[in-house]
Amino acid sequence: DVANTDTNIVGKYGMDPYNAATNEIGTYGFDANIINHGSATQTNVKLTVKILDANNTVVTTRTSAIKASVAPCDTVTFNDLNTYSTPWTAASNPAVYKIVYEVSSAQGTVVMDTINYAVSATHMAIDRGTYFNSWGTSNGAKGTINQYEFTNDVEISSVRVGLASTSTVGGQMELYILDTTNFVVTSIPPSTVVGGYPSTYTITQSDLTAGYADIPVTD
Repeated sequence: DVANTDTNIVGKYGMDPYNAATNEIGTYGFDANIINHGSATQTNVKLTVKILDANNTVVTTRTSAIKASVAPCDTVTFNDLNTYSTPWTAASNPAVYKIVYEVSSAQGTVVMDTINYAVSATHMAIDRGTYFNSWGTSNGAKGTINQYEFTNDVEISSVRVGLASTSTVGGQMELYILDTTNFVVTSIPPSTVVGGYPSTYTITQSDLTAGYADIPVTD
């Protein structure tokens, strides 16, 4: 799991704003949930996260606190196995990183997993710069939401939305920019529209050919 350490969101994969001026670069903490499927107690269990650059060179290493003992069938959650106290900040240049998770114990057990993480002039994301959420071809209204946390004041001129080849020319999209003050993921949705109303956009053939649409912000 990857979470921006400045938010109250406990779950996880998501996009965060990136700004080459470095005043919007988020710091990142990493965490893991594990279960001991074995028959022996594991001791001195810890999470180690290695961040590698495109040349597979280790950029930095982060380690969680140690869990002294994990009995068979016991679970250890991200509340214990995390690196929140030593967050990582990506460099300001575009790059692709590998994030390698290692959970180890004193018994010599090591379990590993790896994800790729893209950092560009416009975003940080695990999607490596390609869209991966698709709505199919239904004519019904559908929506998606991304939450961004800005450290400083910013001006948003447009929002880019990826379009699949099955998108329809003439189809309409509405862009809402919502104030997330007091927003709680599981119970309190954002409701205040910044500017008072959404931006409406009609998909063109040029958008479809390009594979994306830039929706101007109304206010």
